[in-house]
Amino acid sequence: MAMAMRCAEALNEGIAELGIQLRSGIHTGECEAVGDDLGGLAVHIGARVGALAGPGEIVVSSTVKELVVGSDITSSITAMTCCGETNSGEMS
Repeated sequence: MAMAMRCAEALNEGIAELGIQLRSGIHTGECEAVGDDLGGLAVHIGARVGALAGPGEIVVSSTVKELVVGSDITSSITAMTCCGETNSGEMS
């Protein structure tokens, strides 16, 4: 998860010079293969987390926030509560 967060930060920085602002949402969980597509609760939560992100913003689910505790992620990535999750607040 920390790698996904670093990737989103790098993408934001890399495209800023083009005047483009990326909206990033990160969640993790089990997905269900449905034909050639993916589905399930994790996909649903991931879509909702991504929809909460504003231009240039990285939003993670509280699940991701808990998984990156102890990593060197110290940016102002926001952890949101959605879909029955229980914690929210800024990453620190």
